[in-house]
Amino acid sequence: MALLLTMLFSVTSVAFAQAPVGKFKDYAVDGSKVTVFGETGRVEITAYGETIVKVLSLPDGTTGQERRSVSVVLEPDGEFSVDEFEAELLLKTDQFSVSVDKSDCSLKFYSAFGQLMLEEARPMDNASEEKTACFVANSRDEAYFGGGYNSKKVN
Repeated sequence: MALLLTMLFSVTSVAFAQAPVGKFKDYAVDGSKVTVFGETGRVEITAYGETIVKVLSLPDGTTGQERRSVSVVLEPDGEFSVDEFEAELLLKTDQFSVSVDKSDCSLKFYSAFGQLMLEEARPMDNASEEKTACFVANSRDEAYFGGGYNSKKVN
């Protein structure tokens, strides 16, 4: 059975003179959401179910109030188990896991079998005028959804 992992990425449009989230400092769990705090911002990772995750990157100084989605009608209904290691924070459901690299808060997404499904080429930029999420190309013909009005091929 193939796993369909839907990821919704969002970055704020608030202009701050900061780099991406930066080096990992701490994390907090609040129900379905894990907030990862970095040197210059934070990443909120919310489990909407066993195969749906939403990622929101915010620079320091923002309240975190995001624009209501017109495409996501679900309420968060998933739950992560969280394991902290020296080099990463690992968030897991029964169907996938999200690895947060502590050196720069970049993200990698794995199937339940440990297969790398999606990897950031560089951490999300939540501070520049043009907000970006950039992914490493892979050999599978798969796509991610989110990051604005259009879906993009990962390869």
